[in-house]
Amino acid sequence: MSKQQKKSQSNFLILIFLIGISLGSCVNYKNQIFFQNLKDSSYTTKPQKDELQIQVGDQLSIFVYAADVNSTMLFN
Repeated sequence: MSKQQKKSQSNFLILIFLIGISLGSCVNYKNQIFFQNLKDSSYTTKPQKDELQIQVGDQLSIFVYAADVNSTMLFN
C-alpha cells in the first residue's frame, strides 16, 4: 500500500468514526430521565417593599468616593 492509500484509508476510518459518534449521541428527549415526574415547584411572589424613612435618633453614615482621594478628604 502506498502512503497516499494509507492516508486515504485512515481519513475514511476517521470520517466513519465521527459519523458513528455523532449519530450515536442523538437521544430522544422523552427518554431522558432528568426532571421527569416532578411536581411544579415554581411559584410567584409579590415583592414587599417596606417604606423606609429616616427618623429622629437614626444614625447615618455618608461616604463620598471619587477618583481623586484629595478631593473627597474634605467630605469624609
